Amino acid sequence: MHQIQGMIQYFERPQGNFKSIHESNIFFDGDLKKLSHHDIMIFNLEDEVPEEFYAVMNTMDYEFYQDVEIAFMGQLKKDYFDKLPLILKFCKENHILPIILGIEIELLNLITMHYEEVHTPHRLSLVCPSIEALTQIDPFLSIYTNEIYTLGIQRQLGLVHSTSDPELQKSILLLSEFRKSQFSIEPFLRNSEIIFFDTNAVRASDSPGNTKALPSGFFSEEASSIAKMAGNGDKTEIFLVSPWKKNVDAQNLTSLLVHQMIWYFIEGHAKKKMDALNENDNITQYIVHFKEKQLDLKFFKSEVSGKWWVSNVIDIDEKAYCKIPCSYEDYLDSAKDKIPARILHLIK
Repeated sequence: MHQIQGMIQYFERPQGNFKSIHESNIFFDGDLKKLSHHDIMIFNLEDEVPEEFYAVMNTMDYEFYQDVEIAFMGQLKKDYFDKLPLILKFCKENHILPIILGIEIELLNLITMHYEEVHTPHRLSLVCPSIEALTQIDPFLSIYTNEIYTLGIQRQLGLVHSTSDPELQKSILLLSEFRKSQFSIEPFLRNSEIIFFDTNAVRASDSPGNTKALPSGFFSEEASSIAKMAGNGDKTEIFLVSPWKKNVDAQNLTSLLVHQMIWYFIEGHAKKKMDALNENDNITQYIVHFKEKQLDLKFFKSEVSGKWWVSNVIDIDEKAYCKIPCSYEDYLDSAKDKIPARILHLIK
């Protein structure tokens, strides 16, 4: 309880008499005993999210999912940004999934610091328009960062990047590849503990509050779909959204979009909780023999959620599979002797 009491002082309700906050039952009411029983905690970094974000809270029915306890905490005060690792530790210990808004990519060191302190390997998905994100994040990576996925990359913005660790596994999904199959992004999201969504990845016409206006990118519906996949992810522990600007956010569209993404993230999370009750009892297995490498792969499909996984079946105890998230397309390609490089690397 002492740890919870200490945390409360880190947050404050945003300035302004927002009717949406006072009418909402999900805005944290200060009851310390209830906080550890929540499923999702939502907050933003001070001054990094326009106050209009809270003014339009009532556009979404956050109480729709009655089986998911949500706590809007308000904003994390600037003096306590360095307490992020402690907040994440609390969330981890109490099985709370934090959604953090208005966090710059350079502050991801405070996120990876948490994993370093608890000596936990992790994977990171960056949904962003430019490969430059890899260069930006490189100085802040932890020795426990196993893989980085950069998703939604636009080729015209460049494909050159640099990371100091040549052994770090990096995967890139181009926006054009996503256009061919929207489910191509799902295995990466489902295999990540940390997911960072840069609002600049959404085209400016759908998100005018972006800090960098681009004519191309994800549509708002696609951004919401990605958020839902993130919430439904097997390993998702933290969901992060970049800052956006008030003065160019026509009709608060970006604030509305972020609310919409949060809503669909929660829907994905709620579906994951429901699916988990029956998923292990409704699994169909398929074995694919890869002739070129004399390799057998076992694919698993949940008939409840529709999710797919893959595992190497050679010398593995039948009861101890380490299943890797994949897609139906991965299964089809493997059946044609075209095993995706990503799967081959993960199995190795």
